[in-house]
Amino acid sequence: MESLLSSNHILERHKVKEVLHSPDCFGITALCVALRQFGWEAHTWIPDTIIQRLEEEYDELPLTTLNKLFAALTVLTTDYYWTRPNVFIVVTNSLSTGVAEDEAIICDFLGTCWAIQEANLIFPPDPQILTLSGNVLEYIKQLGLREGYLRAPKHLWAVGVGYDESQTALSAFAADPEFYRAIVEVQQEILGQLEADLDTVFTRLLDQLTYLGFNNDIIKTDQKMGINI
Repeated sequence: MESLLSSNHILERHKVKEVLHSPDCFGITALCVALRQFGWEAHTWIPDTIIQRLEEEYDELPLTTLNKLFAALTVLTTDYYWTRPNVFIVVTNSLSTGVAEDEAIICDFLGTCWAIQEANLIFPPDPQILTLSGNVLEYIKQLGLREGYLRAPKHLWAVGVGYDESQTALSAFAADPEFYRAIVEVQQEILGQLEADLDTVFTRLLDQLTYLGFNNDIIKTDQKMGINI
């Protein structure tokens, strides 16, 4: 995130306030604002200090924005998202919906996949860590299978948390070629739509960052955030 701090770009208060007060504010966006506004050391501050300083600048912020911000900070500063199922649940819910529910995933699989993608953009996991977090990987797979996705979208494979149960599931219908073909076509259709929807959300994130002036120093050059276009 070094490039986040190296630019001389000045945030436009009215634009930042508009975005931070919007239900569509992303966790990455709130994180970028906090670090640009207060410097890299802000990621070590206690939550009350971050909230106080942000609200001095941008008035009282919605709880959804704050939940997304602190979820993003959790991903940035710890590996708990990738290794602890209870943290995976609350961070996924927060990044996707802004609601810090910690009992169970409350968003759909699209929301879950987006939260994973956003977490990867904030700070990609160490592959070695992922090999040790079987509970989280299994949880992701079960969420997808529950909604009928026999194979993970390309976005999860890119992060290293993909799964593929298609051959196992389809083998039961091998004796019925017509039915087998129909299932394959349905899977291709729903997976294609999921991937298209994830691309759309990613575009919205880029548009939001660009609107605030982060396009030159974050979107195009920042390797640690995983945004490199």
